[in-house]
Amino acid sequence: MNFSSWTAKERLISGAFFAVAVGCLLYGFTTGVPPMSSEFFSMFAVVSLVVGLALTPRFMLQPLRESLGSNLSKPMRVALGFFCAFQLIAVIRVIVG
Repeated sequence: MNFSSWTAKERLISGAFFAVAVGCLLYGFTTGVPPMSSEFFSMFAVVSLVVGLALTPRFMLQPLRESLGSNLSKPMRVALGFFCAFQLIAVIRVIVG
């Protein structure tokens, strides 16, 4: 991943998504989300997905048909993996109680 080759629009999109990720974390910690709860893991699932989008701004600039038709970039695959893992943990926490 070569950050220096990004256009100004890609940098703006990336910065906006990183700001959203930080905002989600700050909101979660200031509202008192209990650690190790399902809400805690769901929050991290959303943050991991948003960080993945921040690392792949080109994904947001392509038509959805082209983005989903081709192979996803490595940062996006890793982010989706973390998203699924955190969501699975959140669901297990709800089931176990």
